[in-house]
Amino acid sequence: MNASPLAKPAIEPSDDFDDLRAALPNMDLFHDLRIACAENWTLLAELMAVLGQADAKLCSLSAQSVDGGGLTIKCRLSALSSDDAGALAQNLSLLSGVTSATVEHVFLRAKRAPGRA
Repeated sequence: MNASPLAKPAIEPSDDFDDLRAALPNMDLFHDLRIACAENWTLLAELMAVLGQADAKLCSLSAQSVDGGGLTIKCRLSALSSDDAGALAQNLSLLSGVTSATVEHVFLRAKRAPGRA
């Protein structure tokens, strides 16, 4: 009795989340940045300047004071590649007062045109 060969996966392993778009046609790729910093609200202005230079589209932003005097800033971005989002997080981590900056790549169902299921 011959064992059947395993089917080749539809997606080859890759470190680039952008490659998954072809396999997920009804999904949009977003990048969630989380920045931990000293409680310094002027840092938001610096963050907005960095995002503007990256040509990223800001979809949402939240800021939360943390016990001990820190601040957590979360924002969802689109219109940039996963590599660019990673580089952006790395650049943000270099800003004065930032203790960490990370990015999570998120696939969400694509918006449909009004009137379509």
